[in-house]
Amino acid sequence: MKKIAQSLRHNLPILKVYREHLEKVFGILSMDGRRDVNIRHLDCEYDSVDDLCENVNGVIQQLTFRISDPYVSVDFSPMEAHIWANEDDIISHGITSEIQCALKPCYRKIVHSIFSIRVLWALIIASSIIPWFISDLKTSKYVFVFLILLMLLWLTPVYFYRVKSYCTIVLSKSHETPSFWRRNRDQLIVKLIFLIVGVLLGLLVKDPPW
Repeated sequence: MKKIAQSLRHNLPILKVYREHLEKVFGILSMDGRRDVNIRHLDCEYDSVDDLCENVNGVIQQLTFRISDPYVSVDFSPMEAHIWANEDDIISHGITSEIQCALKPCYRKIVHSIFSIRVLWALIIASSIIPWFISDLKTSKYVFVFLILLMLLWLTPVYFYRVKSYCTIVLSKSHETPSFWRRNRDQLIVKLIFLIVGVLLGLLVKDPPW
């Protein structure tokens, strides 16, 4: 009798990975240079994270790390991220566990929780049940329509994060990357000004002082 070897797979939540995290993953797989690691992005292969960053700039969404003995791969794509090992043994367990720990700071837990399937079911159930507890028929219809619109609005970022942008890989160090506020400061200020002006105009039209 011979036991059939089982594969090992760990699905990862929505990620935003920086260069320092890629270097940690590479170090774990390569055993600090004692094991060959294959890095693949689209139709090109690279010898190291430095080689990748020298030839590719900016932000990417698809990347694969792979070693052959034991066979372990770390796959990032626009739709999913996972760690896969050919055999469920002690060595593979150790490697995959170390990689999970190295990538933990990259988990976008809040985004992953908000845009999970559980939230969709909660919205569907709420839109089905809550209107029945409202005695006024007109208000009940408004609440039902509001919940349906909320669900539709929720589906837009779900499509973005779950289908288009599950993994975001920034090929620079986290401290070298400008924050969201620094990148979008001018646009946010302009939009805020327009919002304030729009609210003031709305108040003046509704209740003019003259």
